[in-house]
Amino acid sequence: MRTNWFIVIESNGAWWVDNEGHDFGPFPSRGVAAIEAVNYARTLGDQSRRSLIFWPDDTGKMKLIRELRQGTAEPIADDDGVPPG
Repeated sequence: MRTNWFIVIESNGAWWVDNEGHDFGPFPSRGVAAIEAVNYARTLGDQSRRSLIFWPDDTGKMKLIRELRQGTAEPIADDDGVPPG
């Protein structure tokens, strides 16, 4: 199955969402950027592909926080700080 990735990144003190080379932002915090990434995945995501949303954890390692399939948001973890889909 093909995948559409939405990645929350920090650059120059601001938070952004990258989707296949298109950037959205800036956002004031990682949490706000993650919520917007979910919103973008719902509205801009390709319905024929699943969407994965990643953000950096406190150590900088990328962590999968959401997976969207056919317009639904399935939480990957309960402790990610992002309100449920």
